[in-house]
Amino acid sequence: MIDLMSHSTGVVLTLAVTASLIVGWYGAKAKIAHGDLNGTIRKISGLKRARTNNGGVALLVVVIALFILYKAVVH
Repeated sequence: MIDLMSHSTGVVLTLAVTASLIVGWYGAKAKIAHGDLNGTIRKISGLKRARTNNGGVALLVVVIALFILYKAVVH
């Protein structure tokens, strides 16, 4: 049987898939919080807080994943 993937390739693939799932999840939540304001005019401050927090988490995960991938490639 031919081994198609080394251990390091599996780790990088797992990191990329996990990071993209997290970024997609929190990015979608931030986009939803930015959605229709006509029906939610009283909840603007809460939606702004949710949008900021979810967008920040997504951005933080992207930065951390890029840093780890850079260290893995350089090493």
